[in-house]
Amino acid sequence: MNETLTPIRGSWPRALWAGLLSFYQPGLGQVYAGTWRLGVVLFLIATAGGILAVAPTWIAVPTPAAVAIFAADIAILGTFQLGVAIDAVRRVRRSGHPVSRPWHRSTWIAAVIVIPLSIGLQSVLVSTAGWHSFVVYSGSGMPSLMEGDYVFVDTRHYSGSSPTYGDMIVLRDPRTHAVAYMMRVVGLPGDRIQLSKGILLLNGQPVHRESAGPWEHASSSSIFAKTYELFRETLPNGRAYDILQLDANEILGNTKEYRVPSDNFFVLGDNRDNSLDSRVPNAVGFVPRANIVGQAHTIYWSSDLTRLFRRVE
Repeated sequence: MNETLTPIRGSWPRALWAGLLSFYQPGLGQVYAGTWRLGVVLFLIATAGGILAVAPTWIAVPTPAAVAIFAADIAILGTFQLGVAIDAVRRVRRSGHPVSRPWHRSTWIAAVIVIPLSIGLQSVLVSTAGWHSFVVYSGSGMPSLMEGDYVFVDTRHYSGSSPTYGDMIVLRDPRTHAVAYMMRVVGLPGDRIQLSKGILLLNGQPVHRESAGPWEHASSSSIFAKTYELFRETLPNGRAYDILQLDANEILGNTKEYRVPSDNFFVLGDNRDNSLDSRVPNAVGFVPRANIVGQAHTIYWSSDLTRLFRRVE
């Protein structure tokens, strides 16, 4: 009588556990499956991949093109991790019952060594990355920045440099040093700044702006849309961007003249009638250079998909 022998296969719980181990840290699942050397190789490849993914942030500013390359690197790394996890699952399923191994080649020893190394490396990479992600929580930066936009900010290359007219910067609250704002630089040290009927005056001269027609927006807290006047404002260095205005007679559109102190900057929100900025001394006021975190460059995620990879003007 002929008999067909069915090979013993590893259990699904063990296989899925191996997959989770390798998805968390490539190579651990392979160690669990008994292929210790392969696990070491995959761990080293994943480590090198993580470094290469972060490397662009050390040498380039987060322009839309650079962010697209960074996103592709992350996608490749994620695909690699998924492939390694699937491989670990298959190896355990093919291996049958677990085989005892020397203590120094056990999964637990590998985990005790690898996981702290992985966490430490990730912490170093995150802390030294040249780009950092910030989320827009208010409408003070409309229309350039919308609520829910995720923005890459250059925090490495911008450090120690002097902002110039038109830069959209991230700053810490001069009073608490804790809350981050995104505001546009319109005044440098020594400048005189004033708003009159909504028009920005820089050192006594009105900044050029052109009407771009009405602009409607309904906030998440209201079902009714507001109709703003959209203007294209151009600073003396040629930097141009869009601003919003509801009423030229608003208090924030008619201010006294401010003289920017040494080593400080004057910032405004692009939504001129709804922004707590340098016009409000007890909210933001003048911004010391030391409180500047970096410059906003690229929107990399938004609920409005048409805004993906959009440069922040």
